[in-house]
Amino acid sequence: MLLRNADAQCHQMISHLLRTHLFMEPIAVATRRQLPSLHPLWKLLSPHLRGTLAIDTFGRHVLLPAGGVADLVLSIGGGGLNV
Repeated sequence: MLLRNADAQCHQMISHLLRTHLFMEPIAVATRRQLPSLHPLWKLLSPHLRGTLAIDTFGRHVLLPAGGVADLVLSIGGGGLNV
């Protein structure tokens, strides 16, 4: 049970948060800044990037600060994220 709990926490923090949300944030910013709205890549990516910056900002301010949700819910806490 402890191993599954640790695996679930690693999945949420590394696979989901880091490799999904935080990895896509610079791509979302670069797409909005560099590609015109008529570009084919803009049309392909824009539905998938909609809301990315908002949810990442929310996650940084609510989930990750000291005393945030990560500290309260996860046994590794927010300090365990400083790997």
